[in-house]
Amino acid sequence: MNITISSWSEMSHDPIKEIATEMRKKMEKILSPPPAICIVNGQTVEIQYIDKLLENYRNYILEYIKDNFTLIEDGQYALPMPNVLLGFFKISPKLMFVLFRESGKIGNLLLYRGLLENYGSIIEELYKDLEEIKEIEQNANLILKLREKGVAKAPAVPVEETKAAVQPSPAVEVAKPADVGVKGPMEGYPLLLERYRNKKFNFMEGVILQHCRGELTINEIASKSKYSKEEVVEIINTYKKKGWLVLLKKKGVEVVSPQLKEETATNREITTKFVEKVGEIVESARIETEKLLKMYPELIDKYRNKKVSFKEGIILQLCNGQRSVEQILAESNIPEDEVLEIIDTYQKKGWLIIHV
Repeated sequence: MNITISSWSEMSHDPIKEIATEMRKKMEKILSPPPAICIVNGQTVEIQYIDKLLENYRNYILEYIKDNFTLIEDGQYALPMPNVLLGFFKISPKLMFVLFRESGKIGNLLLYRGLLENYGSIIEELYKDLEEIKEIEQNANLILKLREKGVAKAPAVPVEETKAAVQPSPAVEVAKPADVGVKGPMEGYPLLLERYRNKKFNFMEGVILQHCRGELTINEIASKSKYSKEEVVEIINTYKKKGWLVLLKKKGVEVVSPQLKEETATNREITTKFVEKVGEIVESARIETEKLLKMYPELIDKYRNKKVSFKEGIILQLCNGQRSVEQILAESNIPEDEVLEIIDTYQKKGWLIIHV
């Protein structure tokens, strides 16, 4: 069983491909035919989605992003080929969209910038969700390495079902006003979207964002949080650009154009599907990990007097076939990843027998 996810395409549900499909539909409404799309992680220079029409430019795209990604500012674009409608749009420190049209004016590509920013924030969230399960995967995969046919079977251990049901957020209809200016009038009612309320924030952000429920003005939030207006505005602008927060025009009333309403509903549906899929992966890894922690490693007698490092000695002496991996972790007081790595190493060397 292998649960490592090295790319989106390995998942049965591919959210990046789904987003690209939705983007194409929206782009066609703006100007038809829609451009071909390529989505790239600029930090790692990895293509995560590419339309067939752009395959001939794959190497050029990778080379260009490798050489120029850090030179292009967030929110800016580049049109490097004079007679080719190929545009590079940097959305964030990690994300780059590449658009291509076979014919038309070069300015046609710029018509899609607003749409790219909207979908960019969704993809950024997917990146964060994926990163959150990496640590779980790493430890789970270390344990999975230790699976062996075994010489004895331990009794089945019931695993408590603790998977939290994924609850879709209520429909959110919002206006899309310009950034709040520090020197301008403090108007509007900041609203932190429901699905982001349980995210991690630093202390100042947490104090300010807890008041962003669409009921208080920026002035009132500054007064209640005891931070300056400038500090409040800076944090509100930061999370507004990320797509986590919106500024309502009226107290508790969310005004939206039909097009933005449709996009918001689509984004929410895509993200909800992904969260559900991530939940399934994490739960599968958790259950498998719980079972595998019940394995009983045994150090073969003839290796008990061999020279090993102090830390290895602590762990290997506990491997007597009577203690589970879980018990060894508790008794050794050594981090889980180090214990699992040592057990895996000496199992491969043939020093350990793994009873399951």
